[in-house]
Amino acid sequence: MDILYRCVELLVTFIEGWTILSAITHMSGRRFSSKKNYLFLFVLAIVYTILVGYINTWKVFSFLTIAIAILFFIFSSMLTSTGDILLRSTSCMITVFVFNTLDYILGYLMAMIIGRSIDIYNGLNIIMQQGTTRVYYLFFVKAMQIGLYFVCMPLYPKIQKLSRRYLVFILSFTGIGYIIMSSVTALIMSESRIILQIAVILSLCFILLAVIAAIISIMFSSRYQENKRENEMMLLISTMLEKNYSQIQRNQEQIRQQMHDFKNHLRTIDGLLIQDNKAKEYIAELLCTAYSQSTYCQSGNAVIDSIINCKQTDSETQQIAFSCQINLPESLPIAAIDICAILGNQLDNAIEACAKIEDIDKRFIHVIIAAKETFVMFKVVNSAARNPFNEQNELITEKDNSKGIHGFGVKNIKETVSRYNGELINSYSNERFTSMAMLSVS
Repeated sequence: MDILYRCVELLVTFIEGWTILSAITHMSGRRFSSKKNYLFLFVLAIVYTILVGYINTWKVFSFLTIAIAILFFIFSSMLTSTGDILLRSTSCMITVFVFNTLDYILGYLMAMIIGRSIDIYNGLNIIMQQGTTRVYYLFFVKAMQIGLYFVCMPLYPKIQKLSRRYLVFILSFTGIGYIIMSSVTALIMSESRIILQIAVILSLCFILLAVIAAIISIMFSSRYQENKRENEMMLLISTMLEKNYSQIQRNQEQIRQQMHDFKNHLRTIDGLLIQDNKAKEYIAELLCTAYSQSTYCQSGNAVIDSIINCKQTDSETQQIAFSCQINLPESLPIAAIDICAILGNQLDNAIEACAKIEDIDKRFIHVIIAAKETFVMFKVVNSAARNPFNEQNELITEKDNSKGIHGFGVKNIKETVSRYNGELINSYSNERFTSMAMLSVS
């Protein structure tokens, strides 16, 4: 019978090793196809069974057995998983923590039932001794663990999508939780009232830590979702800006072509109506109008020209004096979408600020775009009715749908500038607001 019970112990250890390794493999990414994966799991589970059986002959403290088993799972899983050591370690600790917690809970409940008393010590002594009761207990617990393994299977791929920050957090939390849980279990088994009270205190501390960890996790998750939504919105805005200015450029090109043809027609009519002075005067006025509507900015960069010309038109509509000074090389190593995000938002904010000034003569916008060595500067200076900074040196806005702090426009500029290892400098002096974006293009 001893040999039979020994075989049962080895079989249960094999099932445990196979289940844990399989869970780690699914959480951190399977390396091989099904058949090859099952073969590796089978071989590693056998090695785990032999290792645990050998360690148990030492008759040393059980914590050492658990520590060696965890290290075995982490390093052996590299043969079946594509995940790095952090992902495998986190997957291992999640599995070991959940499986052993289930083991402890079921063990205590069965100890109460078998011992026929709320005193668990008699039941635990029966379960720990070799016999039919222990065999039933082991197979029941392993069956529950296997069932839990299959129930949680849809959740495994989500572990791979977590950032390294969250993986470290989960690894630390499950590791500390497992140590506390094992320590509490060891204290409960001591049959000492004082030690049992210590175990209760430790349990309460663990519950408190769990609640705090849950709150922190929710806060981090909420912040992550908020940043994700903002980044998606910024990308959407930048994409829309680029499409908008591209369309404006195409429209301007069509207008220039039409204006060229229109002027040729007028010259032809002018020659035909040489005797009609009134017709000549009228055509002369049309020609002057055509020349005055020619493109304002011709820097050589199509995107910048499109933005400047569009915003100049908007400025003139709102009676804002607009001027620009552009000195750029033939090729500018900045993506069109990034130019839109920076210059478009700078000019939108400048026009919005100038429109609030009652005295039309004080409204102005001056744009300076220049490249020097390894830097490109986008500088927009505009008149402002008041200081746009609050006491915390934050830009404030008067938009009805905002919280007072400048929103996506400024954030979009900062985000874009940071990708070029640059800096955004906003300042206010003598009723003038300056937005200067410096980008490194080395």
